[in-house]
Amino acid sequence: AMLAASLVAVALSLAPASAADPGLEKGTCAFDNEPVFPGYYWDPSCKLGKTGCNADNVSVHCRFCGGGVYDVPCPPSACHFHGSPPSAPYYWDEDCKLGMLGCWADGIHGQCRFCGMWPYTSIPCPEKFARPPAGPACTFAEEVTTP
Repeated sequence: AMLAASLVAVALSLAPASAADPGLEKGTCAFDNEPVFPGYYWDPSCKLGKTGCNADNVSVHCRFCGGGVYDVPCPPSACHFHGSPPSAPYYWDEDCKLGMLGCWADGIHGQCRFCGMWPYTSIPCPEKFARPPAGPACTFAEEVTTP
């Protein structure tokens, strides 16, 4: 029974986030030149006239966020990694500046920041951050100690 509970906990931790969370749905913005600032993400709730929507002038669901006149907070999906996804968790931090640990995580946006995993352990991850797709996490009913 304990093993079953642990397996359920692992499965729940791997479950995809709710489709109601903006920025987690799949879609692709079609910029001729990818913007460095502000951030952008795919938001199915976008409608013409909402702040930041139709950012690429191609799809109404492509939305600017995270600064300037776009006061919409950016979800982690505003970080755009080319190639393989990172092994460290990350999030959008509007306070990130050049030279601060973990900033420029995606190599494009200064506000994209690594957190919570070495060498970024001094940067706590906020409640909403992108978990690395590297694999499952272990959970135990009782704390495990090493003799």
